[in-house]
Amino acid sequence: MQQVMIFFLHNFQIIAVIALVLFLMKKSVVIVGGREMSVIERKYLGKSMPKGRVIALSDEIGIHARTLGPGMHFLIPFLYVPQKNPFVTIRENEVGIIESIDGDPVPAGKIFARVVTGHNAFQDGEAFLKNGGEKGPQIEILSPGTYRINPSLFSVRKVSAVII
Repeated sequence: MQQVMIFFLHNFQIIAVIALVLFLMKKSVVIVGGREMSVIERKYLGKSMPKGRVIALSDEIGIHARTLGPGMHFLIPFLYVPQKNPFVTIRENEVGIIESIDGDPVPAGKIFARVVTGHNAFQDGEAFLKNGGEKGPQIEILSPGTYRINPSLFSVRKVSAVII
């Protein structure tokens, strides 16, 4: 017993460092399930968002447009906070009506936001914002399927599809 105490006292710093490393590794691993995605919020050490914006881009503090897909991810603990959300599923005979919570303002006299490319059915929120996506109701709709859409950036309303 005395030898164990002597070993512990002589190696306390090494044991403390190993414990700290293991703790930080546990805190930095985010596992996102197969039918979910994670919205991340950056808490510290970044640029402030431009005035009027509510969703952050890559190096800004705030809730990010980018999401994490299924799988294992490593985040710097205490800098990022993940929030898991289920995928958006639009069933047969439904469509998804999209409203963007952030983006450029819709020009006066327009009802719907202009169509922008490169956002992969609203699944790439960062591309949507960088390509000039506008805040408000979108003219594009979601057809039946499963989508990884950031609920902090887009509101999706499911409605019955109407055949005209």
